Amino acid sequence: SSHSPPNTPSDHSAPPDTNYSVSPSIPENSEKKLSLELANMLIEKWRKVETHFVGGIKRVFHMLRDQQRKFLEHFNNLRKDYLTYLNRPDNFQDHLDLFIKNFNEVDPDMRDDVETKQELHQRVEDLKEVLWQ
Repeated sequence: SSHSPPNTPSDHSAPPDTNYSVSPSIPENSEKKLSLELANMLIEKWRKVETHFVGGIKRVFHMLRDQQRKFLEHFNNLRKDYLTYLNRPDNFQDHLDLFIKNFNEVDPDMRDDVETKQELHQRVEDLKEVLWQ
């Protein structure tokens, strides 16, 4: 089992402490006063940098969520359009049935004839064009 170090909160979801301050109990000589002024200035700069960073991260995550939403909407529309396309009415089966009927009407003895073969091949090409339009 892991233990938290002393004086450390065990809840990592708590927001960081942003109330930075420098102890005013430092003696009032010029060197210490300069250090106190510098420390306060650095604290203020840090707060600005932190605020800017957090704001930037929030914007990035917002843009990512927006892009994800747009992608999902687009993907859903593509899916709907594709299903509509697949379910569209067609008469392909009618063309195929007619082709088979006409093919079966050709006398089997004539199928070896060169001209008949050419005609049957042309019918296959015509059917192919109809089915792939």
